[in-house]
Amino acid sequence: MIVLLTLVGTALLTLGGLYITCLTGSRLNNNILLGVSLPAHALTDKNLIELVKKYRRAYSLQSIIFLVLIVPLLFMGEHYNLATAYFFLWFVMLLVLQIRTVSIYFTKLYSMKTENKWWVGEPHSISIDTAVSRQKDLFVLSKIWFLLPLGVLLVPIVDSLLQNRETVLWTFIGTGIIMWVIFFILYIALGKMRTKTYCTDTETNIHLNHTFKNQWSKYLILLSTLTSLFFVAILYAVEIENVIVTTILAIGYGILAIIFTVLPYNKIRNERNVLLKVESEEIDVDRSDDRYWIGGILYNNPNDRSFLVEKRIGIGMTMNIGSLAGKLVLVGIVLLIIGTVILSLWVALGT
Repeated sequence: MIVLLTLVGTALLTLGGLYITCLTGSRLNNNILLGVSLPAHALTDKNLIELVKKYRRAYSLQSIIFLVLIVPLLFMGEHYNLATAYFFLWFVMLLVLQIRTVSIYFTKLYSMKTENKWWVGEPHSISIDTAVSRQKDLFVLSKIWFLLPLGVLLVPIVDSLLQNRETVLWTFIGTGIIMWVIFFILYIALGKMRTKTYCTDTETNIHLNHTFKNQWSKYLILLSTLTSLFFVAILYAVEIENVIVTTILAIGYGILAIIFTVLPYNKIRNERNVLLKVESEEIDVDRSDDRYWIGGILYNNPNDRSFLVEKRIGIGMTMNIGSLAGKLVLVGIVLLIIGTVILSLWVALGT
């Protein structure tokens, strides 16, 4: 039962998270809408407004369909392997259709942009606010903070040694350590991300770049700590065989993870929109980079050495699949998903 509840809870949180993040694409983020960079005068176009409404309706309908498709999981009883295989198939189809939907509307809007010659390179007015100088010293948080989630993972190890008992320790703690390593690698990649030029004012550019890295470094540290606490808590919940506690922990972790993701995104987005609206100097820089985005989701720029770049649709960062590291990780993810589905189906059909 605990497996089914975990799968259902994970599916609901995944669907909810993707729904929230993909709808962010229909909200203006600096000069980006549906993954396409646009000048200010284009945002009042009636055809553009109608296209955004269609995108929201299409994605909402898709989310409702996949919500209904979660229901069969509740009726799979003790067929845990079949349920796991169904969940991964559901997950893959969700991602495929999500990418397809976003890509369709990205292509439509980009065609509209080309037809109307909505090029971002046109000059527009901006001015500077004194809030920039007050917050210009924000940097990526020190890597020392990553000792906190690592220390959390050491607690059950020390406890197990002191109690001289055998547990399922390494199954959970080993996974927790792997997650810690992943978060730390993402933190390093975040620090090496190239800076962005938002306007002609150096102070504003410094402030916005530092805000971006400061907020997402906080997010990675908080999420890493939350993940470590989750694995440790799950370890003890499994030991006492309490299904309710385990389910509550899984759902609580998912909800907090979504909250931790949304908060820095909103802060960064709001600061950009506020500061860049009150600028007074002109800029004539084409910051679109539309040609490097595949369907508004996948970033493929071999000229950019950064492994991570900011998403245009959604929240957070995505890989640059034009880099060597991006290619390797993408292939690894695809193989992992395919292998998991095949293995689950093979086990399910063999039992």
